Amino acid sequence: MEETIVHEAERRAEAGDWGGRAPSPKLREVGGNKWGLSSLDRDLVDAVNSADAATQRVIARWAVSYAVARAELHTFYTFARAIRALRVGEEIPVPLGDRAEVWEWFFAQRNLPHTFVRPLHGSGGEVLQQAMAVIALFAAVQKDPLRASSN
Repeated sequence: MEETIVHEAERRAEAGDWGGRAPSPKLREVGGNKWGLSSLDRDLVDAVNSADAATQRVIARWAVSYAVARAELHTFYTFARAIRALRVGEEIPVPLGDRAEVWEWFFAQRNLPHTFVRPLHGSGGEVLQQAMAVIALFAAVQKDPLRASSN
């Protein structure tokens, strides 16, 4: 009886973390920032989860293109090259493709916009929108297409 009560409490807590429904085993294990998207639109998370790998890749490419455009970076050559590389299935070119050096390069760029925004899920303080676009590039190239599309 006690075990059943504990199990039910855990199930409800997990469902609460996931927007009201427990995740599929695949979603539970995928890693990444799946909770951020889940808090915004749980039905979308389930739709992405049920999509095939090719569709998940398309979603990941769209999401990063959108993030780069919203951050007003799409007109900069370096970012345009990165988006093009994603579209044709190539590696993101340096400097954006080099996680060890990208941040030094990024913060040294005086011509890039710097816009601070509140995260969509409302946690924490403001974040640099352009830095979030760079992180979206990293997410889009994850090996697991579900993780790439749900980050």
